[in-house]
Amino acid sequence: MTVPGIVVEIRDATNGRAIADLAKVIVQDGAFTDSLRPAESSSPQLADLFSRHAAFERAGTYSVHVERTGYSSWDTVGIEVAKGVCHVSTQRLQAANASA
Repeated sequence: MTVPGIVVEIRDATNGRAIADLAKVIVQDGAFTDSLRPAESSSPQLADLFSRHAAFERAGTYSVHVERTGYSSWDTVGIEVAKGVCHVSTQRLQAANASA
């Protein structure tokens, strides 16, 4: 089992509705760049709506950029993912995107 370094839950800032389904998310640590993927779940449709995962088993300091058509972009920097004994320590973020 691999563990994501970053999990981003993406919601509409106004009503809290999950909007990860069409969101594009990029994480970056220096020259390393990764696009977030849908969460794994027993119900892939639900996982796809709520969150995205990236930086599997990779420690580092990340910037995160979220964009979705019809919404303003959401950015954050300095997200520290530490290496644990067996896996990385996952950082869980909540992105609340406002309608554009």
